[in-house]
This record gives sequence, C-alpha cells and structure tokens, in this order.
Amino acid sequence: MVDFVEAFYKPYVEALETAMEVAGDKLCESMKKHYEMTGPHPFETGALMNSVRSDTVRDGDEINTYVYADAKSDDGYQYAEFLEYGTGKAHTGHGRDGFWFYKDRNGEWHMTNGMDAKPFIHPAAEEVFPELLSMFDEIVTDINVRKYKGWDK
Repeated sequence: MVDFVEAFYKPYVEALETAMEVAGDKLCESMKKHYEMTGPHPFETGALMNSVRSDTVRDGDEINTYVYADAKSDDGYQYAEFLEYGTGKAHTGHGRDGFWFYKDRNGEWHMTNGMDAKPFIHPAAEEVFPELLSMFDEIVTDINVRKYKGWDK
C-alpha cells in the first residue's frame, strides 16, 4: 500500500524541485545581466561570467538550490564578493584603512584606497525574488486546486 502522506506530497516535491531549478537559472541570468551593467571591468577575462551557475540538490526531505559566482583570480582568490561589496574602509566601512600598493597582472604597481562596490548579486535577487514568489505561489495553488477538484487522478 502506498503511504498516503508520500502520495499526497509527491506532486508538491516534484513541482518544487523543478521550480527551484528554474529559480536558480533565473537568478543566474539576472546576475549576469546586472554584472554587465556594472562594467566596464578593466581586467575582465570572462571567468566570472562563466563561473555563474546554479545547482539544485535534493537530500532527503530538503531541496536546496545553490547559486555560485566563484571565479578565481590568477593568485587563487575568489573575487565576486570584492566586486559586490567593494574593498577598503573608504568604500565599505570595513577592511583595510588608508592607501596600499598592489601589482597588476602586467607587473605594474598601483596605489589605491580600495574599490567602490559594483553589486550584481543583490540587485539580481531583488529583481527576480518577486517573480519567484509568484511562481511558487502558482505551483502550490495549482496543486491544491487539482487535489480539491480531484483532477490529479
């Protein structure tokens, strides 16, 4: 005999898993759009745009969608957060205070007191979140109507 609870919730779980995958894809698409809007990026290699992706994982009763922007610089640092939040105390209120020197990938030295933020993750989430809420609401409403009217038989 099929467990009633399992049978009742199966369409919810399947629909929500698909919706989580769609949500991840929509967020990635919006992140890429917002990243392009924050340009120009002087040392852009395409690595950050190519690293933006999502992964939906089902583990028992949990379904999670992870969204990544994890490209690494030549020296091995993931740099998306520096673009999102900026660097240096003058720009973020946190971090290194004052001026410092760094060598670019061409071997030239520069002096800086940080970099202004060029957010692309938060604006993408703010743009996509209302649409995702609506999508999840429609899925749950559709499943409830089908159950109520007996259309799922």
